[in-house]
Amino acid sequence: MSLDTELPRLTCPNDTTLLIGPTTPAIVIWNEPIPFDNSGYVTMMSSHSSGDMFVVGDTTVSYQAKDSSENVKNCSFLVRVEGNHIAFVVFTMYIFNIH
Repeated sequence: MSLDTELPRLTCPNDTTLLIGPTTPAIVIWNEPIPFDNSGYVTMMSSHSSGDMFVVGDTTVSYQAKDSSENVKNCSFLVRVEGNHIAFVVFTMYIFNIH
C-alpha cells in the first residue's frame, strides 16, 4: 500500500471589492471552489459561504480541503466592502397613448 502525499486541489476566486451606500450591508455571492483529490475523498470547510452578508471593511474568506490521508490544501481571497458611496437610482417613465 502506498502512502498518499498528494495535496488536494483547491482554487479560490479572485479578490473582490464592492461599493455600497453608507449603511447598507453587502450580500456577496461567488462561485465556491470545488475541491478535487486523487483519493476520490475530500472534505471542505470554509470561514464564510457565498451569499453571506459583509460589513464595510476587509474580510478574508478561507477554504480548506482535506483528503482521507490528512493532506490539507488551503486557499483564501479578500472581500473588500467600501461604504459611503452614493447610490443612484434611475427611473425611466414611459407614456403610451392608446387610440
